Amino acid sequence: MHQQLYQQKVSQRIQNKRQRRHERKQYIQSLLTTTDDEDKKIDEVILQEHERSNLADVHPELSDVENLFLVDEYHDEDEEESQKDTPDHSDPLYQNSSIKIKTTMKLLADFYSNANLDKTNVIRLFKLIKALLPQPNKLPVTLNKILKLYDKECLSMTKFVCSLCNHLYLRKRYGQKKCINQDCVFNQKTLKSYQITEVINLDIKSQLETIICGNQNILNCGILFPSADVCYGQYYQEKAQKINTVALNCDGAPLIRTSKRSLWPCFATIMELPPPIREYQRNILVYALWASKTKPCASVFLDETIN
Repeated sequence: MHQQLYQQKVSQRIQNKRQRRHERKQYIQSLLTTTDDEDKKIDEVILQEHERSNLADVHPELSDVENLFLVDEYHDEDEEESQKDTPDHSDPLYQNSSIKIKTTMKLLADFYSNANLDKTNVIRLFKLIKALLPQPNKLPVTLNKILKLYDKECLSMTKFVCSLCNHLYLRKRYGQKKCINQDCVFNQKTLKSYQITEVINLDIKSQLETIICGNQNILNCGILFPSADVCYGQYYQEKAQKINTVALNCDGAPLIRTSKRSLWPCFATIMELPPPIREYQRNILVYALWASKTKPCASVFLDETIN
């Protein structure tokens, strides 16, 4: 008897949770697909349902995110639109050439992407093709020239430091790399590849603008936040209501099994986005990357990004 009553109670709780999840999913869909007038009407209906079912007290489980919100796939449509063929008004690759520069670059980009070539081999490939083409030709062979062709700027900055003292090294003739820190054990010694740390800092402003523009309808939408979320904390309520706040995450993983070098990415999630939307790949900021056999030094790792 008691077992039957317990099972009925549990079943009722499960049905209530499913109903609330369904209401949340419908609300998100309406935000992303309906007009402003329809949004206002749906907001009123959802708020009434919120008061009636005590939606603010629901603690959604991360394992059911696909049932709560839209899956992280709808943005692929924008990528497909951007990849549509557009007229190529660039200069011919060489004199009397029937193919334009940008068309050539697109074909080469498709090739080295499918072949999974690294930056060094891509540059070598471009130089080889440039040498085989009729002279003179306008095939770009450096990253800066390729970006300039598309009126783009490099959104990352790379620096190399000594893995022992975290000071910048000096590149000398014949490609030798030497640490210039007089207090370092490697001072004036040629550094090997495993004694060098590569630090890549990425542009945060452009990433932040893209994420905010893509989530304006649900940014700071209080009804979507669980009551135990960080946004309801006392410190957040006092300090961070008028600015965008982020939570930083960093962890390392070996690049390859036979190497001691590890890659440490520093990610950030925007706390003004409701969970689990803030955890979607398209909504995660990449602050910096640290490739080394040693663990990151915070002052060196995030210095450029913070400044």
